[in-house]
Amino acid sequence: MDDNDPLPPRFGPRLRLLRTRVGLSLGRLAKLANYSKGHLSNIEAGAKQPSVDLARRLEAALGLPGVLSELVPTVARDAPPGASHGPSLTDEWSLRLPPDGQLVFRSHDPADPDADAATWSIAAPRNTSLPASLPVLTHLLADVRRMGQVLPPSAMLQIVIPSANSLRTMAMAASGRARDEAFRLAARFVEYAGWMAQEAGDERAATWWTDQAGLLAEFGGDQDMADYALVRKAEIALYRDNFTDAIQLARRAQAARSNRVRELGAQREAQGYALQGDEYATLTALDRASRLAGSPTGDGPPLGSTTPGSLSFVRAWSFHELGRSLEAATILTGEYARLAPESQRLRARYGARLALSFAGADHLDLACEVAEPAITTTAAIDSATARSDLRHLYRTLLRKRNLPCVRRIMPAFGETLRDNRPHDPVRPRSGRRA
Repeated sequence: MDDNDPLPPRFGPRLRLLRTRVGLSLGRLAKLANYSKGHLSNIEAGAKQPSVDLARRLEAALGLPGVLSELVPTVARDAPPGASHGPSLTDEWSLRLPPDGQLVFRSHDPADPDADAATWSIAAPRNTSLPASLPVLTHLLADVRRMGQVLPPSAMLQIVIPSANSLRTMAMAASGRARDEAFRLAARFVEYAGWMAQEAGDERAATWWTDQAGLLAEFGGDQDMADYALVRKAEIALYRDNFTDAIQLARRAQAARSNRVRELGAQREAQGYALQGDEYATLTALDRASRLAGSPTGDGPPLGSTTPGSLSFVRAWSFHELGRSLEAATILTGEYARLAPESQRLRARYGARLALSFAGADHLDLACEVAEPAITTTAAIDSATARSDLRHLYRTLLRKRNLPCVRRIMPAFGETLRDNRPHDPVRPRSGRRA
């Protein structure tokens, strides 16, 4: 090769020209440089930015030292070790969350898994200021719950899980009271992750996170939270149409020392009996929940829904399942009117259930009127529980599709109900929470 020949000034074209001049195929050069053929193809086409490390490997493979390194763009030349190309919106970010707290971050191109990635370690959090930071992290949990009213569960899980892991690792490195409090708070974050998983329609993940919450609570000496995990598992069983397990789990929860847990257990028991059509047992459990309502919630963030009318919602939910839909609609009308405008997840849940109760009472004009905003809100915040009610409402209204109000609203169901995720429940089976 004549070194005096003019060469293209850019890295990609020069690489291609040099490779062809020395008689190497792209695949052969990729093997010699220990890079993927796809990545080198993108480099030659100018779609990817080379690193200095890659340039030097290519020079060695070509037997031409110093002919490519000088063409590496300045940004790539100054990049941290391990970065093979400039940032791209298509890059995948991976974060390992081991219990020792020594996190590992990796960025890589999904189209080229063999290419070098931007990788670095994140030190485990120190616990020297843990007692002072716990109140701040408690406020963070309250903020997370507020965010969960307006953001879809997929977004919330990406916020909640790393926060829970940070608390878990800090607790494992701490001692004494700070350790217990950190484990307890981590359990509350993880329990909320379970609720968001359920709202995303993934009941298996919801169960797994609920079990994790119970485990962390036990390490922190929080028996109330450990007992409350039974309430959550009873709720998940309701969504699986497993009424027998739901009732048994709810009864076990009512052996708890916390009146708040016992109240929530009685609510789930009532819902289980309502789905079985046992009106006497349903009303008995609801009365038990009413007597326990308003009891002190104990230390730490509250368990379950913080909505004042949550018990009324469960009562209405149960009445509808018992065929007393007009009574259910009367209760829900008042509770729905009291919901704050920013409580979008609650408004979707209550609105969908209210529309279903109106339809059950054969007040179809009111059912359609309430359903329209519920459909819009459910699509925005992606609530599996509300979507389940709306799916049942759709089947109910379909039998009356010749009515003008029904014909008008039926197309609105399409976008919200077309989600066919395998874990999304077919039928609503619970009435919980904020």
